[in-house]
Amino acid sequence: MFLCCSFREALFLVCYLCTLSCMAQPYWAPVGLPGQAAPMKQVYANAAHDTIYYCGRTDLDQVDQGFNPVLRYTAGQWDTLGYIYTPTIYSVVLHHDTLFAGGAFTFLDLGTPAEGIAYWADGAWHTYGDLQHAVVKLRVIDDTLYALGYFTMADGQPAKGIARRQGGQWVPVGDPPPGEISMRDIVKYQGRLVTIGNGYINGLWGIFQLIGNEWSVLGPGIVGGVSGAACLAVYQGDLYVGGQISVPEGNAGQEIMRWDGTAFHPVGTGLQRNLGDLSTFSTCTDLKVHNGLLWACGGFNYAGGVEARGVATWDGSRWCGVPGVLTDNALGGAVSMDFYRDTLFVACGATADGQFVNMGAKFIGESYVDSCSLPVGVLDHASATSEVRVWQSASRELSMVGLSKGEHLVRLFDAAGKNWMRQMVLSVGSGTDRIVLPALVSGIYFVQIDSYTVKFLYEER
Repeated sequence: MFLCCSFREALFLVCYLCTLSCMAQPYWAPVGLPGQAAPMKQVYANAAHDTIYYCGRTDLDQVDQGFNPVLRYTAGQWDTLGYIYTPTIYSVVLHHDTLFAGGAFTFLDLGTPAEGIAYWADGAWHTYGDLQHAVVKLRVIDDTLYALGYFTMADGQPAKGIARRQGGQWVPVGDPPPGEISMRDIVKYQGRLVTIGNGYINGLWGIFQLIGNEWSVLGPGIVGGVSGAACLAVYQGDLYVGGQISVPEGNAGQEIMRWDGTAFHPVGTGLQRNLGDLSTFSTCTDLKVHNGLLWACGGFNYAGGVEARGVATWDGSRWCGVPGVLTDNALGGAVSMDFYRDTLFVACGATADGQFVNMGAKFIGESYVDSCSLPVGVLDHASATSEVRVWQSASRELSMVGLSKGEHLVRLFDAAGKNWMRQMVLSVGSGTDRIVLPALVSGIYFVQIDSYTVKFLYEER
């Protein structure tokens, strides 16, 4: 039998089939959270236990009765860890092989009082002290369990939003500062505890450090009436602060800043909802260090001027967007992320890449790297060649003069920002240092030596 059609119909059919074959496969897939998930608050992975946890709000019976489980994925399947009688569980963490949960709860079930903190053992949740049902983050630092939130007392002692577990009870961390202060994240940086939260010390807002037993504001704090920090990470020796942070309000960076021990600095052009728009917040909600990169997630669509629809990476000099779309939902991006067996899991909105994912997604693309920005400083320093001189001395050899004695990180980027080489060079401090280049095509490249960048012309020979 022969099927006949007009030329126009045949052309339409060919174009339609081509469109189907060329449609991009999704980069994100649902993780399979059980029940009906409302916004999740945290994704938490633990390699030693080979598990990943989601917490937030989940209705297993599709009827909201306030019974909320922690969701655990291990051995290829999901299970639910009991119920806590609360709308929201904000944070979980493993400490000494015990899982702890923090939230805004006052009961573990209808008859067991619990004040914001509980632990899982023998198939049930148990109370773990009194933190006034107001815990938003749990962290383990130097083998010590810390709780942060909106509480003003910890097991009966004054504590402005931060407490640590010591001697079988919760104790305050440092002398409670004056005024109303709540905390939401903590790291250890240069031997000191640094926290972020809501409140003022000496008229400065939002980020605090513990010196001795006294809390003080770090640098100028978070500047502006509506700016605030949401997450912290230490990367390449610097402290990174993410959140709802505005350059027009007087902060160094847009949604993310870097503290070098002395001052805040921008992180490239930062994170933006709309390209070049500094007046609209997009928010950085979580930071993770993984495989030598700093990962950021939130409600942004651009990182360093390149497209990044909810997740991006920073390598110390440039941003790269993680492909896929997490910002096409009512939640507007990802709120938390972690890696399970080197796969990135996120807590997000109802959809990712346009498909329903029930508030949880995992990356299934072939590569985490999409488009990348130029290294920071390329445009500012490309013509400044007085400090270090570079040239092509052989068919595939880069020569450098002017390096100081010691180790130097040398990276090579093309004009589109693609990283072609990353190599450590040990210089004696005099003479010429040389590196064999990878296979390149003729054109303009940029050589970044530590933080100094020069333009480099490569010619195929």
